[in-house]
Amino acid sequence: MRRLTLDTATNVGLLVASAMMTIVLGQRLWSQYLSSPTVPPTYQQGDTFPEVERVNYGASDKTVVLFVASTCKYCTQSMPFYEELARGRTLLRTQLLAVGFEPESTITSYLAGHRVQTDAVLSTLSRKFKFAATPTLVVLDSKGVVLNQWVGALNERQNEVRQLLGMPTGEHITGVVSQ
Repeated sequence: MRRLTLDTATNVGLLVASAMMTIVLGQRLWSQYLSSPTVPPTYQQGDTFPEVERVNYGASDKTVVLFVASTCKYCTQSMPFYEELARGRTLLRTQLLAVGFEPESTITSYLAGHRVQTDAVLSTLSRKFKFAATPTLVVLDSKGVVLNQWVGALNERQNEVRQLLGMPTGEHITGVVSQ
C-alpha cells in the first residue's frame, strides 16, 4: 500500500512539473512568434502589392501605403511629413492608404489627431502584407506594383519620397503643396 501511494505521488508530481514546463515553454514560444515576422519584412521594387478592399490602384497615378501604429514613436515623429503627403494627394493624383494592426477607429483617430487625412484605413491581422516594422511607407503605381519602400522614420529620406511622387523637394517646401 505504501509503495502504491509513493508511486501515485511521484506520478502526480511528474504531471504537475510537466504541465508547468509546458506552460512556460508555450509562453516563450508564443512571445517569440508574436515578436518575429512570419513573412519577409520588405517589398522589392517590381513586387505586386496585395489587392485591398476599398482601394482601386488604377483610380490614381500612385498609391502611398502607410503602415503605422499609434504607439510607435517613429510614426508620430513622421506625422508632419505624412500630413504633407495627405495635403498634396489630390493635386498629385495620389491615394493615401493607412494600414495597422489596431482597430480602424484607433488608426483613424491617431491620424486625425495629427491632421493626416487618408483615402482609406485598414486594420489587419492577416499576414498578407509584408511588413515587420512601423512606420513603413510603400509607393505603388496605378497597377499596384511597388515602386519603392522605406522602413523607419524617413528624416533625410523624405526627399526621395517627394521626388518619386513628383513633389517639390527641400525642407523649405513643407506646406506649399495643398489641395
